[in-house]
Amino acid sequence: MPGGCALRWSDVTSFFIRVWVAVGAPDARLHDLRHSTATQFIHAGIDIRTVANLLGLSDPFFALPVYSHAIEERNRAAATLMGQVLAARKEYAGLPSRA
Repeated sequence: MPGGCALRWSDVTSFFIRVWVAVGAPDARLHDLRHSTATQFIHAGIDIRTVANLLGLSDPFFALPVYSHAIEERNRAAATLMGQVLAARKEYAGLPSRA
């Protein structure tokens, strides 16, 4: 902030609400936007340590319980991809498939 003044949460929240209403967006809290952004970062492959840092958390441990659902989805996607890679290698090698 110019002049070194800190932002007050009430001012930030008030500004957010005014803009949100002005654009006709559905009801949401500023915290919901923070949560959504963090979840999208995880879905994009950003590691939890970086996401926690962007959220201003000193320890990723605090972010894990909140965003573990997104991490589990990424784990499932990785497992599916690995299954596809292994199936393609079996097919290429002429090995029988279990499908």
